[in-house]
Amino acid sequence: MTCMTRTVSLIVSIACVLLLDCSHTGLVHNHGAALGAAKDVVPEPDDLPRLDQRGGALAVLRAALDRARAARPEQQVTTGPVDATVLVGMSQLAIIRALGAPGRCTVAPQTVCDPTTQPVQCRQEMRAQPAPCTSGTDLFYSFYHLPEGWLGGGPELLLRFQGQTCVAADWRYTE
Repeated sequence: MTCMTRTVSLIVSIACVLLLDCSHTGLVHNHGAALGAAKDVVPEPDDLPRLDQRGGALAVLRAALDRARAARPEQQVTTGPVDATVLVGMSQLAIIRALGAPGRCTVAPQTVCDPTTQPVQCRQEMRAQPAPCTSGTDLFYSFYHLPEGWLGGGPELLLRFQGQTCVAADWRYTE
């Protein structure tokens, strides 16, 4: 991605935030159309009180994700973290519609050994995977891209749910 492309992408993201933040002043008309243009964010009844704030934050999050996802195989790109607290209270479906496909967490057996015991003792434990998961119902978004063959990690947005409602949006850093 060239410097000019990144600049245009940033300007578009800022413009989306400004349009949505100014909609309550009457200076911007038909803000529902502007929000719809921001990746088909479909508001749910419980989302309406914070719609302006959420729309702007979702546009910024989506732009950061798009930059990481669009990286060429040989590029290292790190975006985020940006404020994601507006996701709390949103439905899982609304978040996926706004941000795209997430990483999904699973729970699987893993062998855990204690090297401090003689002989070394191992046991099977059920653990959430991959990093940064804490349970099988979590979803996550990776805000980085590493060149092919590189080991490492970066900023991950971990979303925890109770039923279909997001109850926590936390940034984690994987290595």
